[in-house]
Amino acid sequence: MKMKGLVVYRILLLLVSAFAAVMAFGFIPFLVLMFANPAFGLFAFVIACVALYAIYASKFFRQVILRGLPFTKKQSDMLTVNAIVVFIFSLLSLQGSVAQLQRPMALPEMPAEMSGSLPSAETMQIIVIISLIFSVILLVHVVWTFVLHRKHKRQNLPE
Repeated sequence: MKMKGLVVYRILLLLVSAFAAVMAFGFIPFLVLMFANPAFGLFAFVIACVALYAIYASKFFRQVILRGLPFTKKQSDMLTVNAIVVFIFSLLSLQGSVAQLQRPMALPEMPAEMSGSLPSAETMQIIVIISLIFSVILLVHVVWTFVLHRKHKRQNLPE
């Protein structure tokens, strides 16, 4: 049973890592936009936290779960802090996706020359569903990582 659980965890970790890699490509444009509008700094921060969470969760899995080696206090703290940010991001994204699926927003009427640049309602629905799926995957993975981290807390080394 334990191996099956670890296989599922590993698959979720692969999906989280792929999602983080895709988000990381959007990090540089947000950095540039952040100088124009500081509100984009929050998005850049969240993207960085998702990427760092994927890195440290992968490192935790390989180092602590598979090999039984200790995790340093710094690594443990980085995993925990980034997991908290990703957890909050997942909850907010999940709530937004569910709200959008329950009551889809109508796209505003635009002149014909401008409407070509807006995605269709069907495309927006697909984007919301993908966001919902990744939110659930992130949420499940973060909670599972918290459980594993707590279970293996004794393997942490002092700084």
